[in-house]
Amino acid sequence: MATVPSTSAVIYTGPKDWDKFKDEFKTRAKGYDLWDYIDPDQNVPWPVKPAAPVIASYPKRRIRPQTRTNTPTTTTSSLSSSSGGTTEEIDHTSHPTNTLEMTTEGRQAYNQNFATYTYLDREYKTFRKNCNELMKWVLDSVSPSIKQTYLSSDDNLRGWYAKLQQSGKVYDSRLLMNTKREYEERLKQAPKAAKKFDEWIAKWQEIMAQGQRHGVPETTMPVIWTNQLCAAVAPIMPSWSNSFMLLKQDDIEKGTINYLEVRANLLDHWTMTNP
Repeated sequence: MATVPSTSAVIYTGPKDWDKFKDEFKTRAKGYDLWDYIDPDQNVPWPVKPAAPVIASYPKRRIRPQTRTNTPTTTTSSLSSSSGGTTEEIDHTSHPTNTLEMTTEGRQAYNQNFATYTYLDREYKTFRKNCNELMKWVLDSVSPSIKQTYLSSDDNLRGWYAKLQQSGKVYDSRLLMNTKREYEERLKQAPKAAKKFDEWIAKWQEIMAQGQRHGVPETTMPVIWTNQLCAAVAPIMPSWSNSFMLLKQDDIEKGTINYLEVRANLLDHWTMTNP
């Protein structure tokens, strides 16, 4: 399990804080190996406490003295004999109270099942410990009103996250539109940033990351954002814009190009042409 910091500055007081809070929540949940159980896009069953095997549910051995006889017989007994001279049969009238009272086969099955239970119980205890740690962080990171409204003691972490996410969706659409406007404004600033183009590139990278996180269409489709980028920087870097679109056409059409790769290429070209 990854180490998860015990403190955080993230405080969730309302929908406007959801974006940062959910990132911190997800990071911590992954660190505790819990995210697959919490993620709303997955349907992984929530772990339940394993039950120990019940001794009384296994067959009880009935002890019967071995009868010796000198009379020859052609009948072969289906009962097995133990080394102690007794025949092992199942006692259907009662149940064992310990493993010594079980049949050999029953005792072997019990031991195997108990070993499996021991492993599952250890895993479950680790799961519960991690849940408790994450729940403590959540409770410490939200305002009293959020805690009272969304964090019921009857819910598990999956329920908590679902309710917090629902409250945050109120702000999601607004955040998307704000990010979209900021992205468009950043492109407009490119021709004016000739003297500090490296700073503009860094800010463009930041808004691309935000746009993709918030699902801004213009930042998630390479065929759109590459064309918009080239058009934005063409006034100050016409040669790069023309050559880039020609050289990367296949990657752009396939959607395999990454904005970080483009950022590095753009910065290298700017550095070489502006020593």
